Amino acid sequence: MEYLNEYHKESVERKMEKIKQQKKLVLNAEEEAKRHFEMHKRLAKDSAKKNNEGV
Repeated sequence: MEYLNEYHKESVERKMEKIKQQKKLVLNAEEEAKRHFEMHKRLAKDSAKKNNEGV
C-alpha cells in the first residue's frame, strides 16, 4: 500500500491494529441477550421485593 506520508502510514497501522483487537472481542449475541434478560428479571424481582417490604 502506498502512503501519503508518515502520519498517514501510522494512522492506517493504528486503525488496522484496532480492528484486530475488536475482532478478538466478538460478542456472542445470544449469550449477551440472555444475560441482559436475566439482569432485568433480577432487577424486577428485587424491586417487587422492596415494594412489598415497604407495605
